[in-house]
Amino acid sequence: MPKVSALHIYPIKGCAGIEVGGIRLDALGPLLDRRYMVVDAEGNFVSQRQAPRMALIRPKLAPTSLVLTATGMQKLAVPLSSRSPARRSVTVWGDKLDAES
Repeated sequence: MPKVSALHIYPIKGCAGIEVGGIRLDALGPLLDRRYMVVDAEGNFVSQRQAPRMALIRPKLAPTSLVLTATGMQKLAVPLSSRSPARRSVTVWGDKLDAES
């Protein structure tokens, strides 16, 4: 009989994951899983293919933010929600999308 030994979410596509005790679902799938991404100044999605060191970025869930740490860098807190988020056009694998920023 298969057994689940650990569950992980990856809040930022391409960055390290977070082990969680359980996973809640919404219409998009596991809550907070791959809901954020890194984009460059032109709005192009950046992946580990272009920036392998992204795997060293460690997200941690705080009550109202996602706190990012990496060796040699200052902590960065990203708010988990905004009442009226700004929107911008981004490009992911050649597709243009409207995203919150």
